[in-house]
Amino acid sequence: MSSTTAVSRLQSISLFDLNEQAALLTRVDRKYALDRQNAAGVLAALDPSTKVLEISGQRSVAYESVYFDTPAL
Repeated sequence: MSSTTAVSRLQSISLFDLNEQAALLTRVDRKYALDRQNAAGVLAALDPSTKVLEISGQRSVAYESVYFDTPAL
């Protein structure tokens, strides 16, 4: 199963609904680097009740993280 297929089978949740449901919860983000094959396996193994954030009809977006770490920090 491809990662695109695995994501498309999951229900979506809007940013508004996510913020509304999670207002009183502690948010924890985890990021992992996986190749496409391993990503597809992980996505396929997710609980079917897992939801995918969808914004303006997009479930996948490109973004860039800039970290301002220095050797002293």
